[in-house]
Amino acid sequence: MTILKKILPFGEIMVSLGVITKEQLDIALKEGKKTNTRVGKVLVNLGFAAENDIANALAVQYQIPAVILSSTILDPAVVKLIPESVARRYLVIPIAVDGDVLQVAMIDPLNVFAIDEIKRATRYKIKTIVTTETEITNAINQYYP
Repeated sequence: MTILKKILPFGEIMVSLGVITKEQLDIALKEGKKTNTRVGKVLVNLGFAAENDIANALAVQYQIPAVILSSTILDPAVVKLIPESVARRYLVIPIAVDGDVLQVAMIDPLNVFAIDEIKRATRYKIKTIVTTETEITNAINQYYP
């Protein structure tokens, strides 16, 4: 028998971590519905949360690591495993190889389209790690010519 873990809603995690209030969450949810924007992005746009708060909450929600890329030195050979066009399209960057597993930092660790394309391009199993959009963009600009 398979036991499924219940994944808490992102907004509840943000409130439980003390990053935002329930009222701020309600405002962000309404705005997100109106503009068809993810609640995390809305929270940042409204100034209720910082990008790293969003990444940390996603790490808690999906029980995966979060990384601060600006504090991490990446191996250029590993970075080259993912073509620049794929990295920019999906906002991802490879950060390490461990055997047959490629660790990939991304802002949306559940983006199956990105994960599938990276698997096909690299022939590695993929382990996702969450980070912020700013961190990804800066790393892509730094490591891709």
